Amino acid sequence: MSSSVKSGGATRIAISTLDGLAAALRCATGDAEAADGPSGAMPNGFAEDADARDATHTPEPQFTLSLLTTGTDGWPVTSLLGPGEAFVIDAARVRIALWSSARANANLAREERATLDFIFDGCFYQLRLRAIGHAPLALDADTPPAGAGHTLVCHELVLVEGEAQRVPYAELTSGIRYRLTGDAAARRETVARWRKQQDALAAFAGTCV
Repeated sequence: MSSSVKSGGATRIAISTLDGLAAALRCATGDAEAADGPSGAMPNGFAEDADARDATHTPEPQFTLSLLTTGTDGWPVTSLLGPGEAFVIDAARVRIALWSSARANANLAREERATLDFIFDGCFYQLRLRAIGHAPLALDADTPPAGAGHTLVCHELVLVEGEAQRVPYAELTSGIRYRLTGDAAARRETVARWRKQQDALAAFAGTCV
């Protein structure tokens, strides 16, 4: 983060790196210690130990990112991403995984820009990103890209500018949240898929065009 200004009671902090996003994803995926939660609470994200939970357990609310792209009609389109669909490469670049059939995939490939919003550490983050390329994404060596509509696409984006906002009279405690549905096996399958997606984004060695 860099300089901050106050506007209408809100403190607006200029963001020059993706450190906040990286920290949020680490917390969401269980790579950081759970903070302030009750003893035994699951960290935000997909870090539940599904094998240790019975089929009647309902996971705690989970961390969500809002990706805003521009549709062909000029109106904004909001897509919700789980923590398994984004990976921060370095201080300036992030990779996200989108289904090839998703509107956001086409919008991002066409317009080459997006905004990523999320809540973390009491702040509302809004990051403006420029897309620098995309390519099909395989989850692992044994799982090649699937057919049309089921292919994952890796988009690489670079931070243009961003800001985090706080207000003195209220604290943001969460953004958009979700709960995994289905039985324990179905939840484990979703968690495993997201972990594979993050691993694939981290290890991506293809050429984004």
